[in-house]
Formats: sequence, structure tokens, C-alpha cells
Amino acid sequence: FQAIDNHLKLNGKRHPIAYLLEAADDIAYSAADIEDGVKIGNISFDLIKDVFERNLNKFDNEEAKLLSLLDLYYEEYRQLPQDRLNLTVQRFRISAQGFMIGAIVKEFINNYDDIMEGNYKYELLMKSKAQNTRKAFRDLSFYVFKNKGIVETEIAGWEILNGLLDSFIQAAKSPDFKANGNNKESRLYNLISSSYRHIFENFNTYTGNDQYKRFQLVLDFISGMTDTYALNLYQKLKGIKI
Repeated sequence: FQAIDNHLKLNGKRHPIAYLLEAADDIAYSAADIEDGVKIGNISFDLIKDVFERNLNKFDNEEAKLLSLLDLYYEEYRQLPQDRLNLTVQRFRISAQGFMIGAIVKEFINNYDDIMEGNYKYELLMKSKAQNTRKAFRDLSFYVFKNKGIVETEIAGWEILNGLLDSFIQAAKSPDFKANGNNKESRLYNLISSSYRHIFENFNTYTGNDQYKRFQLVLDFISGMTDTYALNLYQKLKGIKI
């Protein structure tokens, strides 16, 4: 970090591009949450409209236009009852994202000197004209995250990750965590994907604590798993599924 900071002459301050990346990330994910809520069935049109009306200023031309688009799109898809809400939300998301993108661009330009000098202390999106839109999406996301099915899946995910980490980290504490052996630690080592093991065995140039390197191998392996692979491996290791 210090080498990068020195090379870019940042003096411990954020790179200007970081502000844009942060805003882009917020725009992408905040808008995606509303579509997820529609798919799982716990967000209705009335709820979406109510949340946006509570957050947006009806007397502001741009925000009032965004609100009107929500009604317009919903009316246009009246003849498609099954897909009406989904199509409405998709089009509204695109419009809202366009509004937020334009707002952060203006905020960046208006505060260019402070940003370039590292003196801008805010998030672009939350100081921009689109801050109320971002707040509306945030409030809607709470309804999505409180969905019972999502909560159950999150808790299951925690159990799976903790279970895998517990098994492999305990094994990695032992010097027997290697390819050749006939014990549990060795067997767990050989369960790790060959590509990860190949890099660990042949390209690991870190000369510090050997146990640290084994921990890093475990973390690389688990963080690279798909959801399905992690679930299946966890169930097999715990004897839930053979």
C-alpha cells in the first residue's frame, strides 16, 4: 500500500477514481436489490411507490419526473398482468440508474479540485442530486433482506462457511497438512483443488510462517468455491450426504 501511495503521490488520500468506483458499485447493487425483491414476491408496486414518494421531493423537477415514470411504466404494462411489475421495475431501474449516474458526474465535476487534491470527504452519490433516490433504494432493500427465505439462506451460508473453515483450518494447523500421508489432515489437504495445491507447492515464495501459508491456501480454496460446491462439500464432510 505504501509503495502504491508513494508512486501515485496520494499522500495517504483516496485516488480520484475511487470515488467513481464507489458510486458505480452503489448504483449497481442498490438498483439490483429491488429486482430481487420483486422476484421473491415481497415487494409490491404500492410499496415501491410509497417508499419513493416518501424519499423523493415532488417539488423538484428531476425527482418528480422519476416518480412519474414509475406510474407511466406500470400503466404501460397493464395488459401483461403476470410480468407487469417485473417489467415496470426493470425499466424504472434503468431510468433511476441513469439519473444517479448523471448526478454523480455533476458532483464530480463541481468538486473536481477538492477531489483531485484529496480534500473531498464525502461519498459522491450521497452528496449528489440523487441522494434521495439512493435512500429510497436503500429503504426498499431492507424489505428484501428481511425476507424469511433470504435470512434462512444467509444463516445457512454462515454455517457452511464456518463449518468448512473449522475443518480445514484445524487441519492446516498441523504439519501433516500435506499430500503424502495417511491421516485426516493429509486427506483434507488432498481434497483441495489441484490447481490451488500446485501454486502452493511450487510458487509460494513467502518465507514467513509456514502455518500462515497453509491458512492462505485454505482461504483461497474456500473463497473460490461456488455456492453449490461449498454446500455439497460441507454436507459430505459432516456426514449429512455421502
